[in-house]
Amino acid sequence: MTNPKNLAAKHSAGLDLAGLGDLASMLDAPVGSAGQPQMFDVAKIREDPNNVRSEDNPGFGQLSMEELTESVKDRGIKSPLSLRSDPDRPGSYIINYGHRRFRAAKGAGKDQVPGFIDENFTSFDQVKENLDHERLTARELAKYIGARLAEGMSQAEIAAKLHRSKAFISQHVALLNLPDPVAEAFDAGHVQDLTVANELARAHKENPEIVERLLAAQEDLAAKPVTRADAKALRKPAKKATPKAKERSGDMRRMELALSDRLATSVQIVPGRRGGHVQLMIDAHNWDHFNDLLKRLGMGELVE
Repeated sequence: MTNPKNLAAKHSAGLDLAGLGDLASMLDAPVGSAGQPQMFDVAKIREDPNNVRSEDNPGFGQLSMEELTESVKDRGIKSPLSLRSDPDRPGSYIINYGHRRFRAAKGAGKDQVPGFIDENFTSFDQVKENLDHERLTARELAKYIGARLAEGMSQAEIAAKLHRSKAFISQHVALLNLPDPVAEAFDAGHVQDLTVANELARAHKENPEIVERLLAAQEDLAAKPVTRADAKALRKPAKKATPKAKERSGDMRRMELALSDRLATSVQIVPGRRGGHVQLMIDAHNWDHFNDLLKRLGMGELVE
């Protein structure tokens, strides 16, 4: 192995070693066979402070972590952690993904964990890893997307980075603007389905009091989960467009007046919505009056 002093000597002779970065960190890095995970000291690893999974993620819950810790005690860590160099602590590392396994290893009293180094890691890699294993809540993903949008990225660009559809991204963006009662129910886990949350948001704009009563009832553990059909039923029915009345011509009005005078009752001519369809409406006060009108119209044989 080349002595670091010899490297320093070569550098003084004109060899450019700037591309090597932190030489001490490289020399101290764990050594493993090609394609095999290396063993890293737990004391030299820290969690990513910008981990997209929040502390209230179900995966970090007490029961979930206790189960994983027992598994690590019994069987060790079977899936290596992904790490990158810590820019603030030479010779140390930050977790790309594997935060739960790392905590479980510490809880199990492990001094080392298997891992591999990925210096090309991006936050999108972390999100994709969690998405592929359904470890992110919809709210966590929405916050991540919101942060990227604030940085100037478009929804289409984010969709391409995460290998998801534009519709998938827009559905999560909608979670950023939920009304407070719906957002609180969603964060508390009383409403978990993304489409239901968005449907409740629409219903809340139209019937806020009814939606809030429904969400309050969800705090009861025995309550039936709200379905998308339930949420849709809370919305006001769409108003049907009233067909525009056709303009009544002067000839039509004169004809109505003439018929009203001839029959001695109210007559109305109503043009239909389709083509030449027309309704003739004649007012009869009772059956005797009706029979009299038929006679006036020359149809007396129908009542004889």
